[in-house]
Amino acid sequence: MGKFWLFSAAIDSGYIVLAVVGVLNSAISLYYYLRLVVFMYLKKETSGSEPTVSPALAFTLAVAIAATLALGVYPRYLFEIADRSAHALGVGGITASIR
Repeated sequence: MGKFWLFSAAIDSGYIVLAVVGVLNSAISLYYYLRLVVFMYLKKETSGSEPTVSPALAFTLAVAIAATLALGVYPRYLFEIADRSAHALGVGGITASIR
């Protein structure tokens, strides 16, 4: 729906060529997304070996999952880092736009 609204707003504003380019790019990306789904669910596995998970890969996955859960539940730390970075660049940060 977001792309539909974006493209219709572009057409309403007179940017028809830009909207056509956006629709064509969306169609091309749809081909690649559907190709992944076909390979994941519809293609038969050609090799008979079972995938193995090394200890390093298991550790990396555990750290990534823990970080995703922690930052998803407590995103304030990321907002503080972004705010400090914005202040360092002289932009003003999140808290300046809220006040």
